[in-house]
Amino acid sequence: MRKLDTYDVLKNDVFYRGMHILDYLYTDKKVTGLDIEAIKNTILTALVEKKEIDPGKEFLDLKRMEITDKFYFGCDIYNPKPFVQGFPLWMKEKLRTRSLKITGSLPVSVHAARPTSELGYCVYDANTAFSILFDDFAFIVADYNSPTRPNVRAEDRPFLEATVDGTDYLFDILTKRMYDKKEFMRIYEMEIKDSVRKSEFDERQKALYAEQTQEDTKNYGAFLSMTSQFLDAMKEVPKMQEYMYEIEQSKKYFPSAFEESKRFQEEIEQIDYSVLKL
Repeated sequence: MRKLDTYDVLKNDVFYRGMHILDYLYTDKKVTGLDIEAIKNTILTALVEKKEIDPGKEFLDLKRMEITDKFYFGCDIYNPKPFVQGFPLWMKEKLRTRSLKITGSLPVSVHAARPTSELGYCVYDANTAFSILFDDFAFIVADYNSPTRPNVRAEDRPFLEATVDGTDYLFDILTKRMYDKKEFMRIYEMEIKDSVRKSEFDERQKALYAEQTQEDTKNYGAFLSMTSQFLDAMKEVPKMQEYMYEIEQSKKYFPSAFEESKRFQEEIEQIDYSVLKL
């Protein structure tokens, strides 16, 4: 057996709803059954992707917070196509390489990691940015029975729909989870009210999408400079953990933005504000 907190990938690189996944388990007191299912699958997917465990011989015991090589009641087996999980690491890595007009020059990984309650959020923009992962996809709006609020019907909820390894998934950028579409529709009685697929875009839609998803990095340095004090203050906020992590990761792909931000800060520090006094 091996404790989960001894895996560096789980301690450092895997998140759930904006928090380090193990921190979420230790600190959040409102973990639902859906959360538990998603967390289990997110952990197993990450460990298998990084070749930290053998999915045929090792299993997850979330109650004991460990990986074991003995299967017994209460253990979970890796499922390559689970009903629900957080976004896998390979998707996030691809998002780190792109910076778009619709994200305001932010890397898509940073844009997608924003906490929905702390920072201004437009789910339609987030869905559009996330869609660059896929050759074809659909933007949909649906009603369904809420998974977390009994007897509540969620209405007009936007999702991104795309196929991964032959399975259709619903990507919920707000909660940072992905669902098997067929199962989600069955379990929560989902009714799709509106849908538009990329392969069926008309000329106006094609032009708009091309404009929104064009590469654009020119403002990321200014963003980093203008928000530096805010970001420093947010370092200890649990729900900002993934956001801060993705900004740090973006140094590998957009080093010039950080150099530009440093120059902006140096120029600001050199301003003689005494001349502005009356």
